[in-house]
Amino acid sequence: MTDTQAPSGRSRVDLIFFGGVLLIVILGIAMFSASRQQDLRASPTGFDGLQSWLGGNGLTTQNFLGGWRVDQEQVDLLILPLFDSDLGAAREIPRTEEEFLQQQDENDAILTQIIQRAERAQTLVILPKWRSGMRLTGLAHPELLIEQARLNRLFQTLTGQSDARVTRNRNAFTTFSYELEDGIRARAELYAAQTVSSTECRPILGTRAAMVVGECPLGDDKTRAIVVVDPDLLNNHGLVLGENAVIGADLITQLVAERRAETDDEGLILIDYARRNWLYEARSAPVRERSWSDLLRFFEPPFTLLWLGAGICLLIALWRGGLRDGPVRALSRRAGISKTLAISARARLMRLTGQDGRLVNAYATARVAATANALLGPAHGPAYSSDAAFQKYVARRHPRLSPRLSEILDRVRTLPDKIAASEAAHLVEDLETILEDIAHDT
Repeated sequence: MTDTQAPSGRSRVDLIFFGGVLLIVILGIAMFSASRQQDLRASPTGFDGLQSWLGGNGLTTQNFLGGWRVDQEQVDLLILPLFDSDLGAAREIPRTEEEFLQQQDENDAILTQIIQRAERAQTLVILPKWRSGMRLTGLAHPELLIEQARLNRLFQTLTGQSDARVTRNRNAFTTFSYELEDGIRARAELYAAQTVSSTECRPILGTRAAMVVGECPLGDDKTRAIVVVDPDLLNNHGLVLGENAVIGADLITQLVAERRAETDDEGLILIDYARRNWLYEARSAPVRERSWSDLLRFFEPPFTLLWLGAGICLLIALWRGGLRDGPVRALSRRAGISKTLAISARARLMRLTGQDGRLVNAYATARVAATANALLGPAHGPAYSSDAAFQKYVARRHPRLSPRLSEILDRVRTLPDKIAASEAAHLVEDLETILEDIAHDT
């Protein structure tokens, strides 16, 4: 016989609880991933500086982390920074701090997704150079460079050139000459310069034997992209060296100008950190079956009378609750105001009768209690509001200030009822000074 009993209340509670926990875990992972991406973009090896620099030069530039589709016709240039030196393997998660510093890959990338993006939009691919330790420590040290053999395999896999070789200059800094669009020569400066020798690439910065930037094939000969072999030409760390910023802006401006001349349209520059391809052709965009106009049918007759009746009922409810009956009286607020007025009146009477000594004494009691509440909170503060209890607390937590507090409180408590106004003001100033010192003593 089949059991048709409904699940118990406890089962439903457990299901809701586990569902809530799962939702919290998913949100935590999403927030951690977004924070990690932001740290990477703003680090010395990131490209937030390039985005700001291009924006300052009149080029519409934005970061892209994926999550929504982008019309490929709106992209003048796709800048694709790679933080993966091994496209054929998943990144190993470091288990120790030393492994984290020596980590060679920051994100996983997929070769087919790179080629798909290059087929859909003009693409500038930036190869990796530094391990995670450079981002974390901010130190550009040769020990933190990615292994040269891994970069050789990366470039060969990316371009399909088995004879290409990535090399590094042994000099600390190397300069490369570049001709700007206006004919002026500029000098790019790179630390531990990373170049490649390739016969299939057209050099843009450097030579075929030592190329920093070039136009290379991706996968097959039909798809080509601009490849930046040394990311220090454009990343946050390298933009401040030599005339790298000027060269980078000029290079990208020329690429964008060529694209706009072909399409006769102005798009944007996308710095793409996403793992997969989010570009699409406008003609293949999904056609929406419904539009906002479909929603208006619910406001046409006979629904119009229903909405009108609901609106009238809402107005009547607001009138009865807000104007006729009125809000709830704020009794606690009025009681607080009455207490404040009573204290003010008592202080004024003491001043008029010349009892400045008693007024200072009452003021000291109130200030000691307020300071105790501020330091210990409303739960424990009242227990330390008396002079003896507060002095014990100060002697234990602030022994350096305890003698001065005791001396001032003794003077206040032994005051006659009538004293000079100047003496009262001087005592109040001394009391405030020591209480401020106790409250902010670290």
